Amino acid sequence: MRCIFWCWLFLSSWHLSGSVSSDSCTYRPAICEALILCEQQHWTEALHKASLFAKVADEKPVEETVVAWQIVGDCQLELFDYKFAKQAYEQAYDVIKSNDIGSAYRADVLQKLGNYYLVVKDFLTAIPYLDSALYYRVAIFGGEHEKVGDVFNNLGVAYLGVGDFAQARDYHQRALSIRKRDLPRTQVKYAQSLNNLALCHQDMGELSKALDLLNEAKRTYTGAGDAFQKQIADVFVNLGNVQSDLRAWDPAIAMYKEAAARFGVDLLAKALCYNNMANAYTNMDVQKMAMYYYAKALNLRKEYLGLQHPDVAQTYFNIGMNHFNRGLMQEALQFFDSCALAVRYDIKTDPELLLVNDFRSLLFLLYRKAEVYRVFYQEKKESIWLQRAADVYEQLDVLFDHLRSMYKSVDTKRDLLTVAHHVYDQGIQVCYDLFSLSGEARHLHLAFKYTEKSKGVLLLEALQKAKANSFLNIPQSKLDSISGLEHQIANLEKNRFLLQHSEHMNSLGSLDSLESALLWSKRELSSRIQELAERYPAYHALQYETVPPTIAHIQQHLIQDDESLISYFLGEDYVLIFLINSDNFQVRKVRIGPSFFGVCNNYLKSIQEFPHVSTDQLEENIDIYIRTATSLREALIDPIKVLLQSSLIIVPDGQLALLPFESLLTDDVPDKEHFREFPYLIKSHPISYNYSVRALVEMQDKEGATGLKPYLGMAPTFSGNSPEGLLPLVHNQEEVAAAKATLGGRILLAEEASKEAFLSVQSNYRIVHLATHALANGQEDDFSFIAFEDINNKPPDQSLLYVRELYNLSAPADLIILSACETAAGRLYLGDGIASIARGFSFAGARSLLATRWNINDKTTQVLMHNFLQEIKAGNRKHRALQGAVTSFITEGSHYRAHPFYWSSFMVVGSMEAIEFSSFLQLWPFLILVFLILIIFSVVSIRKASDKV
Repeated sequence: MRCIFWCWLFLSSWHLSGSVSSDSCTYRPAICEALILCEQQHWTEALHKASLFAKVADEKPVEETVVAWQIVGDCQLELFDYKFAKQAYEQAYDVIKSNDIGSAYRADVLQKLGNYYLVVKDFLTAIPYLDSALYYRVAIFGGEHEKVGDVFNNLGVAYLGVGDFAQARDYHQRALSIRKRDLPRTQVKYAQSLNNLALCHQDMGELSKALDLLNEAKRTYTGAGDAFQKQIADVFVNLGNVQSDLRAWDPAIAMYKEAAARFGVDLLAKALCYNNMANAYTNMDVQKMAMYYYAKALNLRKEYLGLQHPDVAQTYFNIGMNHFNRGLMQEALQFFDSCALAVRYDIKTDPELLLVNDFRSLLFLLYRKAEVYRVFYQEKKESIWLQRAADVYEQLDVLFDHLRSMYKSVDTKRDLLTVAHHVYDQGIQVCYDLFSLSGEARHLHLAFKYTEKSKGVLLLEALQKAKANSFLNIPQSKLDSISGLEHQIANLEKNRFLLQHSEHMNSLGSLDSLESALLWSKRELSSRIQELAERYPAYHALQYETVPPTIAHIQQHLIQDDESLISYFLGEDYVLIFLINSDNFQVRKVRIGPSFFGVCNNYLKSIQEFPHVSTDQLEENIDIYIRTATSLREALIDPIKVLLQSSLIIVPDGQLALLPFESLLTDDVPDKEHFREFPYLIKSHPISYNYSVRALVEMQDKEGATGLKPYLGMAPTFSGNSPEGLLPLVHNQEEVAAAKATLGGRILLAEEASKEAFLSVQSNYRIVHLATHALANGQEDDFSFIAFEDINNKPPDQSLLYVRELYNLSAPADLIILSACETAAGRLYLGDGIASIARGFSFAGARSLLATRWNINDKTTQVLMHNFLQEIKAGNRKHRALQGAVTSFITEGSHYRAHPFYWSSFMVVGSMEAIEFSSFLQLWPFLILVFLILIIFSVVSIRKASDKV
């Protein structure tokens, strides 16, 4: 999926397990002879012997009949007679179902049927057969047997075929691990797994890793003898593909030619080489050679595969791209239409995409077809072409919804979301152009829909899943079983992370056993979720609901009269700004150049580096800040400035999610040495953020838990000797103590502020305040952490709460204050946002959060948090509370600390509703005073009575 920007499809060659029908010759001579002929690749002779044996109605064990039909199927498959291959395997399965035959035979035939569907590239149909084969083989041999590894290998091929490279990687890694144990006996299968695992890493863009694996596969096959020339040829194809990804066309062509020579009489395999060679020649602009090889590839594929097959579709697409890049749009369109026919796509007859045989080719051809229509519009200036492009983008939108619900692994979904963001970029531009031509607001509404569907998708799925669990009448036992598996998987992934990063975690067991347990747990979870979706279709529908709120709904139910919701979409060369007020909806398009992204970086850098620059660089640093803060305000705020209400809800996109809008400058700076006087945007507008408008709806509509206590504050201590390098905090205990004095509630300090204590009590409080350390992990974002008290030097997972654990936590708090460094920082994913600790708490269900973008010393944090909670206690909405705290900090502190570094790190996310404390909480100081007076009065009265006695 990662290659949406790529122009051609370079096809890979994966290796299946299970091409030989049986491992022994304990059968009658005819069967043994057929098996030997198969090993010698004499397919026609083997087919003849096995067919005669299978069809003769004499007295023979039914097991031998099953094996004979399997041999017939294998031979037909090798001879490209797919129809009869399928019939033979089905005949074998019918014999099994009609007789009491052992599970081993059933597993073998199911594996064969799965392999058949892999060969014809019907990957979705293959998966259930392979799953069933796996079930029987595990029951017979256990989970680590070589035959189980064979099924794992083929499941990996299937998942890579449907585009889920992360699941494919897990299966191939497991197969590789099983096969590695039995070397050198399993040398060929080990090489097979190396080849297939390399394809996963190539799909993930990890080309160096892919090259290493492919070269090792080639060496391993070569060491196994001369009988594996076809497999070595496959590796050469894949090496050529990696060279093509590196744009090294001459080495790529050399690899393809070497592969074609080794394939010998295998014409379909040669067709693959021709297809890829043609792509390389196209990139070298050697058109005559390109078209020659495209024609050879297409003719062979149509002859052996028919008109409706993924391989035929891919060559049609490549020829279409050749014409597209030469400006021959009409011809390109014809080939794209042929590609659509080959993938069995017809929007009129198959709107739910049930018949499509290759989603990747469909995605590519629709994307390029829309581009052709846009070119036609540029040439002819007829709006009909823009409308046709818009129709195609709507089809792409449906396709993305389908794939998002089909893919299960987070890595694959994120890759898909990156692709989707680019496609929505083009669709949004078409919508805006149609609005400019027609003035019809419906085009802007569709552009807003695409903008929404390109943001915060995985978080929204989690929020909708929680809602589905609450609203639908599903037995609690089923939900509990799924929840238990999710916790088990999170714990296994955490243990794997710890084992990979520590030499002292041997008690967790080997990495291999963890990987095995993870795979089996994920399979069980997937099975139970699938069962739930089949029995309760509304559950699945609600979890993957994709319709964003309408503009009217937002205006009537989401924002108040004094609020402006500003949703940005950051395209390749433009920013689209959607402004929604309770009585107004406006859209502005701002053109940007390549320098815009540098301005964003410099703005952020100038703020974050301010305390650390040398004296002689200070003036330059301030100048850069003023210049970039002004430039960004002109691009992002000025186009809608006159329409803004007093409060702003910012829904950023892409790199804009990294920016503190609070410190944009609304006017000229009167004196650049006096930061208190700077015209910061926060002075005129309280600001809140969200991941998407849909996420805001879910957070705001979520019913708060009843009976919650007002406040929980936690402040652990740190010695400075932890492996994570966490330094002592001086003021965090004062911070939570002051908060308790303001709000009441409970604080846990030092050893009481443990991870275990947090997990056991956090769900009882409306405000949860963590004054501690946190660390964003830019490489493995699921293992960013927030730190608790380290008691008796226990393993790190006893004191560090990882983001991965938050995904399965239930946090009903109205507000979680993450008074720690970098809790809003993390890796940026297009289509999903910043993978931060704060976002992890949003997954857990928090209605709102206060988080930090970068490191701030705990004294500054203490002052700001005290002011913030005073504002919260006064009944202010959360973004107004933060505005009040920040403006007080700016005006009451020194000029130096009025610089944005010290306060614009703080941001509020989610529902901004004020927190209403009970009347008892409001009156508790007075009631305590009355209680004390009554006690004193009672004591005095008793003493007087005693004196009288």
